[in-house]
Amino acid sequence: MEFLQEQHASSLLVPTLDLIENGAVITNAAKPDNPIVFVNKGFERVTGYSTKEAVGRNCRFLQGEETDKSSISEMKRAIKLVRPFERILLNYRKDGTPFWNRINIKPVRLDKTLYFIGLQYDVTDKMNLNVDIEAAKKEIEDLSIPIISLDDETMVVPLVGQMDANRSFLLIDKLSDKLFKTETEHVIVDVTGLYLDSSMTEEWIQNLRNTVRLLGAELIISGVSPKMAFYFNRTMNDIADMQFYSSLQVALGSIKRNRPGRV
Repeated sequence: MEFLQEQHASSLLVPTLDLIENGAVITNAAKPDNPIVFVNKGFERVTGYSTKEAVGRNCRFLQGEETDKSSISEMKRAIKLVRPFERILLNYRKDGTPFWNRINIKPVRLDKTLYFIGLQYDVTDKMNLNVDIEAAKKEIEDLSIPIISLDDETMVVPLVGQMDANRSFLLIDKLSDKLFKTETEHVIVDVTGLYLDSSMTEEWIQNLRNTVRLLGAELIISGVSPKMAFYFNRTMNDIADMQFYSSLQVALGSIKRNRPGRV
């Protein structure tokens, strides 16, 4: 083995790395282009490259078109400055299959020669799980804040369940994004199925009204029960310029009657 021939001091290190289930690589920084001088069985299993195919080459052959360029630059800089480096990179197996590789690189000096030991962990399953979790979170958010465009001028947001601070922030964020991309004139927030926590102040609806107004639309609240009306009257200081209706149908009827051109 080339690495053992170069440095006898490494003979204790190589057997240890061969016991590691994940990939392990040793490169010799004293040689041009910092080539690989040892890979363990874990590296062969994860990447599909044999020891013969890997030794003598720089580790960049694992990189590909979608590998993050900024992370590569940071890794090169760390190696140049002889510093440790850890990052998750998209690498490619011998057959071209991409995989997420958590790389942990550390410099080591043996008999005055600088080597880099790189440990590699295939975290593809964990990364895919994170993607699935994010997709599920987005789906839950979409269900919790459904925004329905009835036509070019009117949006309806039917709220069900409990309103808390996090959900109110999400509502404002999603509505802002929608309003910025459209020419909606009326936003009807239907609170028929909404439970208002007594700890919530008028701030959430004041912020919602101000945001909708700032983006050129009018906020209308529908589905207001007598109990809800009492809540709004008690908690909100300024409701004079807001429209409240007992049902969504009544709110839509009012919009229709007040549209320009109606005789």
